[in-house]
Amino acid sequence: MTRPPKPKISKPHLKWVWKGKRGWRPYHRVTLREGGTLKERAIQLEWKGDPQELDRLYWACEAGRHSNQIVRSRYTWRECIEAWRSDKQFQSKLASSTKKSYRPPMESILENNGTKSLKSISRQDLRAAHQSLADTPKKTDRLLQTVSLLWNFAALELDWPLGENPAKGIKHFGKQREFEPWPEWMVAALDEAPFRVKVLANLILGTGQGQGRLSR
Repeated sequence: MTRPPKPKISKPHLKWVWKGKRGWRPYHRVTLREGGTLKERAIQLEWKGDPQELDRLYWACEAGRHSNQIVRSRYTWRECIEAWRSDKQFQSKLASSTKKSYRPPMESILENNGTKSLKSISRQDLRAAHQSLADTPKKTDRLLQTVSLLWNFAALELDWPLGENPAKGIKHFGKQREFEPWPEWMVAALDEAPFRVKVLANLILGTGQGQGRLSR
């Protein structure tokens, strides 16, 4: 097979490679140093003979936005919310009004942080966000409760390795009834409790409702 001329499209990091019957194929190639070793990363650009598509794919690579360059997050808020909503056994124990109250904050989380990992949020971030929305205390308290709910669900129901709930112990704006602290024997007994009881109990502990004192 006679090799045709290489396409006359030239850009930094753009390399043309002859692939026999497949003809000339464009690659975005860069050389990086990782741990003292030079490594080459090459992404084939599926341009389909269209110079405009080649240009789009090339600049996506240059900006680090090509689909092959994006590392997908694990343990995302979207995965957690979808799992929570689809857990029929868990949902059956919630009143319709309760599920409805969680819908707005969950939609907000999906819109702003759906693709991010739960691990990406720190206690400091959550506290700052809670304080920044002080003008809507009821709404921001519900958001805090929702984060706590989802975090405990992911940790206990999905077995995600998340660490301590960042919402635990953050004071809410709204007037809240105080409770006697749970005795140590009750907290210790949670290890042997039925799974669903454990999930709900940890949600209560996560929002601090088992740690205050009963108002007189």
